[in-house]
Parts: sequence; structure tokens; C-alpha cells
Amino acid sequence: MIKPNYLKPGDRIAVVSLSSGKMGEEYCSHSLEIGRKRMEGFGLIPVFMPNSLKGEDYLDKHPQKRAEDLKQAFLDDSIQGIITAIGGDDTFRLLPYLMEDTEFIQAVQNSPKLFPWISGDPPKWGLV
Repeated sequence: MIKPNYLKPGDRIAVVSLSSGKMGEEYCSHSLEIGRKRMEGFGLIPVFMPNSLKGEDYLDKHPQKRAEDLKQAFLDDSIQGIITAIGGDDTFRLLPYLMEDTEFIQAVQNSPKLFPWISGDPPKWGLV
């Protein structure tokens, strides 16, 4: 098993929204800014994936876009870690887009990244 490296200042961290698009809503902008500042305070560089902030309605209607963000984060060699913007049980809707995707599976196996668990995200662990 290949293990990911520890994070260090200057590392780029992908931010994905696997379950909900709340972080893209105006009412969560304060939480988004707090999270960004905390990551930067550790010297990490947050990289918001293309669909991560598109809002609740869009991400609810397009689970494949959430899956694309996760896949892209694993395929991008400049990304050292991945964090979910929000947990939730709607992550299960990503399974059809990822579990049969050989490119995604190979990326996870060959280029592991730190991917901490957030309460409410247990279905994610079936993905990786």
C-alpha cells in the first residue's frame, strides 16, 4: 500500500463538496472565509475545485459534477490533500460515477492523498 505524505506548508489542498453545495451559498460565506483563513494559517493553499462552490441547487441536480471534482483532485499531481467542504449522506450518489471509473480507481491507488473524514461523510470511505 502506498501511503500519502504528511502535509507541509506550501502544499495545495483540494476543497470538494461531495454531499451538498451549501458552501457555495451566500449564507455560508462567513464559514467559507473562516475555513480558508485557517488552512492558510497552517501554510496550506486551498484550491476550490471547479464545482465545489456552485451552490445547493446545482450540486443536488448534478452529482456527477461532484464526482468529477473528486476525480480531478486525485488526478492532479499538484494537489497533496483533499478536504470536503461539508459532510452529508448524499455522497452515496457519487458511487455510480466513481466505482466503475478505472482512471479514478488507478489514481486513488497510485497517487494517494490525505483525505480526512468529516462526520456525516461515511459513504465517502466506500469511494477510496
